[in-house]
Amino acid sequence: MQEDANRMIITDTNNHRLSVWSVDGCQPILTVPLQNNPIGICNYPRTHRIVVSCALTHDIKVLDSKTKNEWNVIQQFGSKGSKPGQLNGPRGICVDDRGVLFVSDWNNNRVQMFSFQ
Repeated sequence: MQEDANRMIITDTNNHRLSVWSVDGCQPILTVPLQNNPIGICNYPRTHRIVVSCALTHDIKVLDSKTKNEWNVIQQFGSKGSKPGQLNGPRGICVDDRGVLFVSDWNNNRVQMFSFQ
C-alpha cells in the first residue's frame, strides 16, 4: 500500500490490479489493470510516478499517474534470473530522494539497487 495526500494505492495481487482509494478508504477512485501479480509499490519522489514490482514476470514497472483516470506503464526493467539486474521474486521496493530504487529480491536472497529516470 502506498499513500499520498490525495489517495491510497493498494496492490491487489491476486486480482492483477492496483486499487486507488480516497485516503480514508471510503471512496474508490480508480482501478488500474496490471497483469502479473503486482506486489510491491512506492512513489518516485517529486514526480507523478508509481513504481510496482511484479511477482510473475520478475520485473519492475514504472507508471505515470499524472492524470486521475489514466495510468500508463512508461518504463519496465528486470527479468527472471540471478545475475545483476535480474530478479527472482521481487517484493518490497522503495525509492530514495536521489532516485535510487531498492528492490528486495526474494528468491535470490538479496536487495538490489537500480538507478532510473
